[in-house]
Amino acid sequence: MQIRKLKANSRLVKMVIYLLVNNLLMVIVWIENIQPAAAGGWISKSEELLKFHLPSDNYYPPGSALLLIPFSKFENYTLFATFFYMNVGLIFFYLICNEIKSQFLNIIALSTLSINIYLFWLMKGSQDTVYEFAFVMISTYLLIKNYWKMSFVTLFVLFQIRSGYVILFCIVSVLLLIKYKFYNFNRKLILIPLILFIVSASVNLFHYGTAAPSNTSGQTLYFGQNKYFYLASPLYDVDVFLAQDGHMDVPGYKNEDLRSLDSHNIDELYLNQAIKQMKENPASFVQNTISKVDNLFFNFQKIPNLPGKYWLSRDGSTINIDQSQNLTLKYAIGNLLYFLYRVISVLLIIYALSLLIFFRKKLNAKNIEYTIWALLPFVSWIPLSLVYYNDTRFRIVPECLIIPAAVYFLNFVNKHDLAQKSYVITPKDISKGAK
Repeated sequence: MQIRKLKANSRLVKMVIYLLVNNLLMVIVWIENIQPAAAGGWISKSEELLKFHLPSDNYYPPGSALLLIPFSKFENYTLFATFFYMNVGLIFFYLICNEIKSQFLNIIALSTLSINIYLFWLMKGSQDTVYEFAFVMISTYLLIKNYWKMSFVTLFVLFQIRSGYVILFCIVSVLLLIKYKFYNFNRKLILIPLILFIVSASVNLFHYGTAAPSNTSGQTLYFGQNKYFYLASPLYDVDVFLAQDGHMDVPGYKNEDLRSLDSHNIDELYLNQAIKQMKENPASFVQNTISKVDNLFFNFQKIPNLPGKYWLSRDGSTINIDQSQNLTLKYAIGNLLYFLYRVISVLLIIYALSLLIFFRKKLNAKNIEYTIWALLPFVSWIPLSLVYYNDTRFRIVPECLIIPAAVYFLNFVNKHDLAQKSYVITPKDISKGAK
């Protein structure tokens, strides 16, 4: 009994130290990042929800605004919300890593997150990253521990924060339904995600004219399938590069014309233009896709690679550079740290997948269950990254789980000594084979 208490106290002290280190890191990033804090940018939607009104638009889903409500009455609501949800995410990330029993590998999984400076940078500068971080970690932990009811709820909240996670929501629901015996899943529980999905789709359809969680897919597709996309990615910010001089304009419509339309009709115009671009420019479509695959799996740098403002001239012949925004040493060091983090992630997952393939005959689904749940958030973003575009900010949160997924499996291989003599080819084995 005494030993258990000592172990529990030790884990608690370790978690507190981990939180203190990362909070100190966040304070430094908060000071150094001159961008305005963005997590409180949902305050107008939060006020609408407080009055029990549906938000006036669903250009973005309402999840972040809903989560901001508890802090909306504070003067520094952005600061409080950012640090609160960051710490929620850190606590659940710690609990996820706590499943890794090797102390050395556990420390690797925990410490590598702290060199992912760009994640902390985005927690201040992005409107939804900190909320996404909290609920990706909560949902993953609940899935690992097989708390199905709560995981459906948190996954629902997650795709109300960032609509792309609706794919993860559907994958988890279908996987549990198909493999219900393996996961000891009561099939009646599938009513929970089904009802949540129907309610979300119905509210959006009747109020905003689309069943989708948000009204941005057409515009995002237009960015990702623009005939000049491959010129921008991965070096430059695609939004600025294309939009500055009119390459995201819809032919026949001026900006004031678009403002007179509702968001659903605007998104349809962008969607039609994106499809038209793909049909008229098949070479660009192929090159865009190659660029996305390359950037997603083989590019170790943050995307966009460079800070500042770069844009394509209206005639498509010149790339303009805003000289007032140059690369600084501070930014380059941040890029270097993210580069190192990404290299570690990719090498570990390649090694883990190689062992998984090699030892596949000795494994069953239970052995890799943790790794599957930890990798699913990233896997669910792969089709979105290839169809739309894969700036680091869209996938940096699910990427955080790649290292824990890899090292957990490496720990399993080491603990169960899968590399037995039967896999080691000796001279004696060769001579037997020759006979």
